[in-house]
Amino acid sequence: RKYDEAKRVIQTGRKYTNPEKSSVLDYVEALIFLMEEKDSEGVALLRGIIEKEPKISTPYIVLGQLAFDKENYFEAFDILEKGLNNTNDEVCVMSWMAGNSLYNAKRYEKAIDFYKKALSNMTINEYEALYKLNIAKCYKKLGNNKDGSYWLDDAISEVKDDSEMVSELKKQYNAE
Repeated sequence: RKYDEAKRVIQTGRKYTNPEKSSVLDYVEALIFLMEEKDSEGVALLRGIIEKEPKISTPYIVLGQLAFDKENYFEAFDILEKGLNNTNDEVCVMSWMAGNSLYNAKRYEKAIDFYKKALSNMTINEYEALYKLNIAKCYKKLGNNKDGSYWLDDAISEVKDDSEMVSELKKQYNAE
């Protein structure tokens, strides 16, 4: 938590970098602002990075998470969708986050599309199970228990050898 020292290092680094070519120092400074609870300064820097380098995924993820944490689900979705349209990186993460934003905004059908997009870029079984669980919960919220059960079973199949995870998947599905 030596933010002042970190800021001095950033200012020194700025002497040796072209601000039009790299936003790394802006990103680090934005994170420091956010840790200091100076959200407006951090958000301004992240938005500036997106303007200068729209193909970098990380600022979209951080801004999307900030909006989500403030329960601004449509704003979070808009940021993440822009990131998905502008970048080729972190498709899985941004799609999952976009799905979560839509889910919390009660846009279950559209959330399913983003969860499936995240799933199509996933190779780790535990995460795959969680993504499939999210799809199952959307179908359940839509009153489609048949598809909800199908996706829950599919999620369980990803981790069938982990009884604790299977139990947790069932618990989360039934809690909805």
